[in-house]
Amino acid sequence: MDTAEPVVFQGELVNGRHARRGLVALISVSFLATLPSASLSAAAAHAAPSTSTRGSIDATPLAARQPVAHGLVVTFPVRVSAAAVRRDEVGHLSDVAGVAMRYVRPTSGGSFVIDLPAGADATAVAHTLEASGAVASAEPDYIAVPFAVPNDPGFSLQWHFQSSAAYGIGLPTAWDITTGSSNVVVAVLDTGYRPHADFGTRIITDGDYDMITDPASSNDGDGRDADATDAGDYCSSDPNSTSSWHGTHVAGTIGAATNNNVGVAGIDWRAKLLPVRVLGCGGGTFSDIADGIRYAAGISVNGAVNPHPADVINMSLGGYTGGGCGLTMQSAIDDATAAGAIIVVAAGNDGYMASKYSPASCNNVITVGATTRTGDAAYYSNFGPELTVSAPGGEMYRYSDTTLPPTGVLSTLNDGTTTPGTDAYAWYAGTSMAAPHVAGVVSLLLSLKPDLTLAGAKSILAATAHHFAPGNDCAWLGCGAGIVDAGAALTRMRSDLLTVTAPNTAQKWIVGSKHAITWAATTPSSNVKIELLRTGLATVTLRNPVSSSAHTWTWTIPSTTALSTKARIRVTRTLPSGTVITDMSNAYFTIAKS
Repeated sequence: MDTAEPVVFQGELVNGRHARRGLVALISVSFLATLPSASLSAAAAHAAPSTSTRGSIDATPLAARQPVAHGLVVTFPVRVSAAAVRRDEVGHLSDVAGVAMRYVRPTSGGSFVIDLPAGADATAVAHTLEASGAVASAEPDYIAVPFAVPNDPGFSLQWHFQSSAAYGIGLPTAWDITTGSSNVVVAVLDTGYRPHADFGTRIITDGDYDMITDPASSNDGDGRDADATDAGDYCSSDPNSTSSWHGTHVAGTIGAATNNNVGVAGIDWRAKLLPVRVLGCGGGTFSDIADGIRYAAGISVNGAVNPHPADVINMSLGGYTGGGCGLTMQSAIDDATAAGAIIVVAAGNDGYMASKYSPASCNNVITVGATTRTGDAAYYSNFGPELTVSAPGGEMYRYSDTTLPPTGVLSTLNDGTTTPGTDAYAWYAGTSMAAPHVAGVVSLLLSLKPDLTLAGAKSILAATAHHFAPGNDCAWLGCGAGIVDAGAALTRMRSDLLTVTAPNTAQKWIVGSKHAITWAATTPSSNVKIELLRTGLATVTLRNPVSSSAHTWTWTIPSTTALSTKARIRVTRTLPSGTVITDMSNAYFTIAKS
């Protein structure tokens, strides 16, 4: 190995202290990997598929669903007794709406629950009652359902995926918007991968690559080749050396097969994973890593061309250089960014300034720090203005207290000590574990907006990040904008992709006149459907399809249009990924003769 090139070493966090292994380099550097604090056996995590429907989910994105309601909740202009509502008011409301209603019960807030017959349009009936003045308010008694929760047995242990209020990344909310797209490719530059039952068909095996030049480091008997399977990153010269299977763990966080009744969940249910092996015994050289970056982005490297250029590149690796990024790494990152890849990197595990590490301090990357289960900066996480956001990385030293729940990040692994063994799962901790959380969220964003840029991704991640815990160390350390919040980011993205801009005020539309219906929708363009919704009347499709790139359509109201005291416009857009997004005018208008 050329000792003139910085070498990235594997730094393990063992009982809160760094334990380094590998060769001594001219520049002291550290690799952002960790040892498992605890493991989940493959047998325990590979539960037999359930024959029951309990635990299954409706994976239809929320934006593509229609609201479900069972009856109404009504409030009267004056206080009335439950007996009076049961005896008199329900019959009166039935006459007003032309629908047979049934009294159910009073609510704790002074309203009353009213049942409707099967098939009745609760929204339309509510509008009719409000318009009549018979009630002060009427709204559908909507049905709430659990947010998308996969049936993977280990999901309940993945605290880092849960609600942002509990300092996870809010995935259930995000999954109700999108679970990803198979058109998105996420490259994992790491130790390679082990075939694992919980990857299913997610791994790209006709473009994966081993970029390690030195056969002594690769442990597979040769140098570079088109096979990124992980032969182990142990060092045969060190009898105490073990393999981390680090790349397998990182890849599982991004894209373990999800909702398959097996093992753990991954952030993106559909994206393809491209392993590029750049780390072996002692880590990997910056020159090999730089070539791996270009290869992942689809740039030819000594004749090797990746047939599946990555949209996202995750690098849970790095080294202390003392002088920041350096030309070798920055040049490769710039080339990959120019080719369209969004690069996510780990900040580092030394509890020190990220400005002294590469690629954490490079330009054109999303640098990620690590947070704990309690929403504070992990004690080991590097920090500084270079960080864009933080994400759950967990802490290992607390795990010695068996009264505490697991505090690391749970993902796929292999149980081999040095050479490969069998499928396993384990909790790891580190900024290495934080970075793939962000890479996975970026891949979900790309499923909605395939032309998302690095600048756009950084902007939406920062704008929607969840706050750190009160009194946290990040107030003075510098851990980025907050903890990445997948649910908030996807909600913001959905709003950006489609927003009805007119009509959005109360106004009167006259039969025979022309009215502009407008909406905002980001590229790529796609067709939209425009519908008219009126109280007590059936929905009418006005136009299908209309190019969303036009962002406007003029409707001349036909003389045959039924008049309405309340009406709204609904616009529906189907994205190239198949995701359906709907928005509606936020104010009612009326349709009249004059």
